Amino acid sequence: MEEIEKIKVRLQQKIGYPFKDRDLLLEAFTHKSFFHEHRDSVFVNNERLEFLGDAVLDLIAGEFLYKRHPKATEGQLSQMRSSLVNTLACTAYLKKMGVVDLILLGKGEKKLLHRGNQTIYSGTFEALLGAIFLDSSLKEVRDFFLRTFSDEIEEILTSPAQNFKALFQEYVQKEYHKVPYYELMEEKGLEHEKSFCMAIFVDKEKIAEAWGHTKKEAEQKAAQQALYIMRNNR
Repeated sequence: MEEIEKIKVRLQQKIGYPFKDRDLLLEAFTHKSFFHEHRDSVFVNNERLEFLGDAVLDLIAGEFLYKRHPKATEGQLSQMRSSLVNTLACTAYLKKMGVVDLILLGKGEKKLLHRGNQTIYSGTFEALLGAIFLDSSLKEVRDFFLRTFSDEIEEILTSPAQNFKALFQEYVQKEYHKVPYYELMEEKGLEHEKSFCMAIFVDKEKIAEAWGHTKKEAEQKAAQQALYIMRNNR
């Protein structure tokens, strides 16, 4: 029990939010692999907190963008929110706090973490937000997120381009456990000024298609459309 208390204290010092219930903090950093190896202990895995934190983060980011960009369309707001809440962003948030080495993992998962497993990082961050929400209020977790990660938020939102192919693949794998693929539907124009129409499919269903001066450009545009379509038809 003394070791558990030490872990809680170290986490508390790193995070910068004063938990009233430090058991919630410990739960946020307890991966399911660690829980399965310690079923008879006080540990609870963070999957439920991750579920809650995912919803909290979506709401906070959505509200922030709605107020910051009063003239943005629904599609533009969805794209910006996706860039703030995806796996890469959540990984960056968690790394900033310097707590990745404090995640409680099973022996097998430790190897994956040392390779930079972003799913573990992002899930832990979402669980942390869920824990702060339960420990306090939506206002507190909103203030914590916007204050602690203001630099990261600005950097993400001012980035010149988004990798929509990566974002869409991440979304489809997370929500549907599928891998999207692309097919060339049509090409036209002279050899030195061709245009390409690329379609994106999920489980043999065409989600969107788009034209571009290169296949890669067309794939990015198709993925951007597909991400908007699938996020708004869940």
